[in-house]
Amino acid sequence: FQGVLVSSNQNTTADFFLKNSPGAVSGTVTGNNEPIIGALVELIKNNIVIFSTRTDIFGQFFIDSVAQGSHTIT
Repeated sequence: FQGVLVSSNQNTTADFFLKNSPGAVSGTVTGNNEPIIGALVELIKNNIVIFSTRTDIFGQFFIDSVAQGSHTIT
């Protein structure tokens, strides 16, 4: 497990290795130490959105079936 803190209106880079391919990515989106409900989370590869989801009532998201390679999450 690797945690990454992303500040509001900022970009953050994190390099990580998926033990299994495909893998999964999950996280929590917060603002002012409170979960953000319904935040749009996008998984991008080669400047193309390949998956998008919204956070739940706890600010959490889960993206399954992530292939190996370089991705951006916004």
